[in-house]
Amino acid sequence: MPILVVSGVLELTVGVLSGWLMLLASDRPAWLRALGLRDAGYLRKGHLDLLFMGVIQVAVGVAVSPLPLWIAIPIVLGAVVQPLSFFALSARPSLRESAVFQAAELSVFVVFTAGWLALATLVVLRVR
Repeated sequence: MPILVVSGVLELTVGVLSGWLMLLASDRPAWLRALGLRDAGYLRKGHLDLLFMGVIQVAVGVAVSPLPLWIAIPIVLGAVVQPLSFFALSARPSLRESAVFQAAELSVFVVFTAGWLALATLVVLRVR
């Protein structure tokens, strides 16, 4: 099974499970704070991003197969790390100001972008 399909299905599962956090955010905000999650806005972003990235990975994994690992890995890395960073920000919104957090976030985004550029190039070359 293609790695993007596996990663996408797992990410969708985590996204669905994070829906429980969304339920707590609206119905039991004190419980959410007890879990250490302070910012429901970041939770929502993380929840939706997990779902979007999961669907995108499954679609691309099915449409572009086989996909070399050197292209799949940066896409999986970005698709997983970026949404999860929103959950970290929900717990500690001050991380947004951290130079280390910003550098890590930028690094992942650069790698993610390179993976997508490589994927686009591969698709164009296969069409010819």
